[in-house]
Amino acid sequence: MDTQTDALLKSLSGIYREEKVLYRTEDAWGEITVGGYRQFRILRFDDLFEQSKVNLRSPQVPVHQYTWAMLMAACWCEPSSALVLGLGGGGLVRALHAMHCSMPVDVVELRPAVIRIAREWFTLPETDAIRYFPEDAVSFLARETGRRYPLVFADLYLAWEMDPIQGTEAFLAHCRAQLCDGGWLVINYLTIPARDSKLYQALYRVFSEVLFCVTTGGNVVIYATCRGRNIEELRQRVALKYNDDAHVRILIKRLDRL
Repeated sequence: MDTQTDALLKSLSGIYREEKVLYRTEDAWGEITVGGYRQFRILRFDDLFEQSKVNLRSPQVPVHQYTWAMLMAACWCEPSSALVLGLGGGGLVRALHAMHCSMPVDVVELRPAVIRIAREWFTLPETDAIRYFPEDAVSFLARETGRRYPLVFADLYLAWEMDPIQGTEAFLAHCRAQLCDGGWLVINYLTIPARDSKLYQALYRVFSEVLFCVTTGGNVVIYATCRGRNIEELRQRVALKYNDDAHVRILIKRLDRL
């Protein structure tokens, strides 16, 4: 989910007023709205925040900077597969598929209606390489499947806030158990964890290396792994892959150790 800063900027620029409701439904967790203006489609769970957004002219290119920040981790390992917790409109899934079209991606999304809407309205790739699991992320993580991933992405949000489960040590430990040796957990978070916070302490009890990046929109992306890494080498790997992208040039400078 993008931050309130982005929503306020859109409102000030008049873009929000151009948005038309294309589809609306409701499930046990609340309302789901698909909006549209110009070449964009927006997924909302309330009247303010953008849960997801796609540019229909180039759907594989992320619109929100936090998605670019999350994708940086794909430069730091061999992305042979990925686990995505929280689908939204599928911006991360589309980008991963564009990077490696045959890469297996498992997507866990609590709300079946969100999966359906993302497939119908947000140009999700229809391929056997992507599997969708309509269930609670904690239940999925607790179930032993024998599969391990080099990348686990956590982007769990409710209508008005981040799902607090993302900040718990139990959740972090379950995610670590799903990782290959040297794999990365990537979390779309809301604030930089303070050194005396429970999240900071939990991250370093579960992982040995924790980095973060603050996007211009205010989202904080956290990267955690069980191997010590040279941060300058990580920056260079991202720069080699995305050297022409303005979004990523900004993000590389903001990457730091927690």
